[in-house]
Amino acid sequence: MERYIRLALLLALILATITSPAVAETDGIAIEGAGVLEVDDPLSGSLDLDLDGLITLDDNAFNSLVMDEATATDPNGVQDNRSSDYKLSASSITIGVKEKYTRLTVTKNASNGKTPKITWRSANKKIARVNAKTGKITGVKKGSTTIYAKIDGYKKEIKCKVKVLKSPQKRNFSISPKNGSLKVGQSGQYKIDFDHGYGGSFTFSSSDPGVASIDENGLVTAIAPGTCNITVTMYNEVSRTVSLQVLDNGSSENDKIEKLLKCARNKLGKPYKSGHFGSDKFDCVGFTYWCYKQVGVKLKDSTSKQANDTRFMEVSYDELAPGDLVYFHTDDDPDVSHASIYLGEGEIIHASYSAGEVIISELVSSSSDYYKRNFHCARRVFT
Repeated sequence: MERYIRLALLLALILATITSPAVAETDGIAIEGAGVLEVDDPLSGSLDLDLDGLITLDDNAFNSLVMDEATATDPNGVQDNRSSDYKLSASSITIGVKEKYTRLTVTKNASNGKTPKITWRSANKKIARVNAKTGKITGVKKGSTTIYAKIDGYKKEIKCKVKVLKSPQKRNFSISPKNGSLKVGQSGQYKIDFDHGYGGSFTFSSSDPGVASIDENGLVTAIAPGTCNITVTMYNEVSRTVSLQVLDNGSSENDKIEKLLKCARNKLGKPYKSGHFGSDKFDCVGFTYWCYKQVGVKLKDSTSKQANDTRFMEVSYDELAPGDLVYFHTDDDPDVSHASIYLGEGEIIHASYSAGEVIISELVSSSSDYYKRNFHCARRVFT
């Protein structure tokens, strides 16, 4: 609009300079005599007045007065159609009633400049609400709606379709295998099992990609010897973590540890029976005895004898490694009374008298530090 005002003022100036009474009337502007009158144009360089009194703009003047569609702005300086420079991290999502989705973000296609201010809105707040500043979405009731992101400086909004399902706030799910091992170069598949119904989207991550990497579908690849955590995170930020041990391809000791832990896990749930050494019933020392027998190692046949077997190096609590024998006493008695096998990541597998079966326990849990408090000693069979 400012350009048109300037042009009108310029034309008024031209008319004011034409003062001769001997003028020719034309269809548009009165001009004197014949020829072309050139006037300096601060907009483009020149304006040509032809014999018919019509204004001719050269290319520069035309381009300066007519706004190109790709860069057109309204009086507030807001661009019309350049919001395609930005996109949302997801074009559609599915959440449950009362569940929150916090991973929807705006990304920029090009790296020219910083991301501007973004304002969020929901087309139907009765279906899903969205925080105007953060973009955090909350399911309200079953149905479908659209979430819009308004980017400062652009008229056009970008959007994400939201489907809200009737489901509990926190989904219960598990990862399988719970803990495992791979040799360098091997790959394995992690699976997600939901307790019921629809589970929603989730992501996989590795605590140490240098030990093992994992893709978006849960396919893990062993990179180097070591231990890392594999974590699955739901769209509502609920997560589960399991341990993965990566073994050296050329190590026969690691092969034995891998086989030992596999044999021990295969006996989960088998009943506890005093004085039994397997293969389907065990007491604590009978369980450790049977497991090590499967990898060619003959242990002593009592808890105290195993704990004091100097054939194997004694290690401290802080030095525990997968495959170590771990022994415990009780709060009331300092003598060793229980045997187990260390799995790694703070877990042991053992035949439990109180549980009545072979179970996996945490050395320190949110509710108890019983096993750490009653740690007696540990022996390392494989170096």
